[in-house]
Amino acid sequence: ATPEFRGPVTKPAAPTPAAERHDLRKKQKRLGLVVAHALRRANEDCHDETAPAEPLHYYQGYHDVAAVFSTVLEDPSLTVACLVRVSRSHFGDAMKENFLDMMAGVRLSVFPLISLIDPDLHDFLLDSGVEPFFCMSWVLTWFAHEVRDTAVAGRLFDAFLAGHPALPLYAAVAMVTQNSHRRRVLEQECDFAEVHTCLCALPGDVRGCRAPVREGEGTEEEVVEYQDLIAQAIDIMRQFPPTSLPALAAEYEEGTLSPFLPAPSVRYFLPPSAWTVAAAVPADWVLLQRRQRRRDRAPPDAPPPDR
Repeated sequence: ATPEFRGPVTKPAAPTPAAERHDLRKKQKRLGLVVAHALRRANEDCHDETAPAEPLHYYQGYHDVAAVFSTVLEDPSLTVACLVRVSRSHFGDAMKENFLDMMAGVRLSVFPLISLIDPDLHDFLLDSGVEPFFCMSWVLTWFAHEVRDTAVAGRLFDAFLAGHPALPLYAAVAMVTQNSHRRRVLEQECDFAEVHTCLCALPGDVRGCRAPVREGEGTEEEVVEYQDLIAQAIDIMRQFPPTSLPALAAEYEEGTLSPFLPAPSVRYFLPPSAWTVAAAVPADWVLLQRRQRRRDRAPPDAPPPDR
């Protein structure tokens, strides 16, 4: 029998630049609504008994965090629920009225830890004039601003959610003190601009980021895996727990950090939130019942409640 002719097989047309821009604007608008909803709910409800009483504020980089949750979870209401939780706990210092506590946490931990782990690297950084704030965007966004691979960003978020709120600080220290990275830093001229530029570029060269390894910067075996950095950060945290950081800072460089102590309001140095170390969580049907009760109490024009 003669086969039936069905016409030529054509591939779907590639989206035009105008269509891509339109799709991007839609995604940005949806993400903006999620962020606005999360901030409003975080300021209305307090799910964490240790949450600060002051209102939470948006900061540059919060969109990066929200984008990872939104991409991984693929559910706006679940994304809002997660953002509400972490805003009141892990990002509590970053979302205060100013960055004073956030900067204090970085200042009192990064260089004191590096001085204990790698004294030579620490002295080189001090001589260059670099301050520990080169890692602020890493900590503020959980590396989401530097990592463009969603799978890698999701893995980092898994670790940070399951760990102490200070784990991103330890990850920043691990990023700098990792063997190939510390060699790269020490190869720079001891100049603020060169060293700072080198430090800021380190996350882009870790495997999983969509940044090619540049020639002359190490063999394939020397390229760092993010999973190795997570393991190294956890090892550092076990050796120097978050509760010990204020004492380490007090002894650092003959007390040069004493003016920033005792820093009782810095959440990085406090015990983790109860929900992060809970041995069990309510069953799904209990959570659904709670959500239904919140929905029943909400006004008709209110947005959908979080989960």
